[in-house]
Amino acid sequence: MDILFLSVADVKREQLDQLALYGGGEPGVLSETRLDSAVNAPMQTFGGEYLLKDVFEMAAGYLEYLLMGHAFGNGNKRVSLATALEFLFINGYMVEFDAMEMAQVVLDLAEHKTDSQKVAELFRTNNQPVNFVLAGLTADERLDMASHWMHKAYAPAFRKLAE
Repeated sequence: MDILFLSVADVKREQLDQLALYGGGEPGVLSETRLDSAVNAPMQTFGGEYLLKDVFEMAAGYLEYLLMGHAFGNGNKRVSLATALEFLFINGYMVEFDAMEMAQVVLDLAEHKTDSQKVAELFRTNNQPVNFVLAGLTADERLDMASHWMHKAYAPAFRKLAE
């Protein structure tokens, strides 16, 4: 299976969505360099192999790199979580985890109380395949479907992270 990655434009759009839906200030990027680095890090390879071994580690990478990079003026925690969840969905996995516990995982990662390997394991063990739903859809259609599902399933987490 080819892995679908998110673009910088996709992540910027997610910041706009998060701020529009859950509040929290004005949109904007503080550092294009940090944003570009965080978005592109999960797709890095060496010798033809991805440095992060599977989509679960890549999703945890998106979460960690965007969270710690603080590329946005507002919404970094929410955008980080949303990006990780959308990435997994467009690649065939719907994370099924309590929304408030997921918010706490993000806060724990921000406070260095957990790490990306534990987050990857959480994603790996708490998901439902959605490949059958995605068959024949374009990347944009997959992303739209991912966004709809994610905001429905994780709205309480996004509200908590917006506080």
